[in-house]
Amino acid sequence: AERLHVSPIIATVVYAMILGHYWPSQQSPRDRVHAYAVWEASIFVLNVAAFLIMGLQARTILVRLPVKERWNALFFSLAVLVIVIVVRLLWVMTYGLLIRKFRPPSVPLPSVSAGLLVSWCGMRGLVTLATAFSLPSNFPGRDIIVLSAFTVVLGTLVLQGLTLEPLIKKLKIQPDVSYEADMSSARTAIMDAALEKLQPYEGATADAVRSYYEAARTNALDKVEPQAATEHDNFKMKAIEAQRQKLAQLRLEGSIDDDIFHALEEELDWAQLEAAPVGKYEILSV
Repeated sequence: AERLHVSPIIATVVYAMILGHYWPSQQSPRDRVHAYAVWEASIFVLNVAAFLIMGLQARTILVRLPVKERWNALFFSLAVLVIVIVVRLLWVMTYGLLIRKFRPPSVPLPSVSAGLLVSWCGMRGLVTLATAFSLPSNFPGRDIIVLSAFTVVLGTLVLQGLTLEPLIKKLKIQPDVSYEADMSSARTAIMDAALEKLQPYEGATADAVRSYYEAARTNALDKVEPQAATEHDNFKMKAIEAQRQKLAQLRLEGSIDDDIFHALEEELDWAQLEAAPVGKYEILSV
């Protein structure tokens, strides 16, 4: 980044986006599961730390400034916040006009209401804070830049975040069904790939696996979760629960040590996740 004279922050973000796009296909399933779990917690911790440090610095800046300059700095920061919101609004709406004029036939026509909603969803976060923090302590105007960044982040998160739901109701935005349609199409495609791979094989085992994927493909076409709970899954969950109780009893009696307990517990966890409907044990928030 230094040799190319570009922002190290933006370079890091671009590198992370490229890595996140291509690297998962190179990882093993276990590594992906662990990485996603760690990444969610890391994002939470980094955001908390960044906002905490920014708040402490903003307070220090305000205390250090004389009263007259303090108000000028606050007004300047609020002006930056307004400019950021207005510029995003103008850009998104202008982009919508260009799409309406030059869009390919396959691209859906964006509505004005959708454009306004996207314009209002421009919350700033960790990258804005990191960019302000990256400036040297002796950089001219660093205090006002840090204060403006804090104002923009706090203002967009609080002002736009709290008013997002009323805006959606006011604009009468219809639910987006494209996600379910695209998900159904993608699931059908991967089920077809699995059935094509299994086509040359014969025997009871291959027939059983094919039956599973054919049923999953039918559910995908009907926009039903391929792993929706079946009677087989319900019986399997009951059996796993009995296994858990017996495993806990063995540990309590001293028949097995902790290493064996945790190894078998992990096996039962994976078995339960496999038998459960998709999304039942999904972590939606930290």
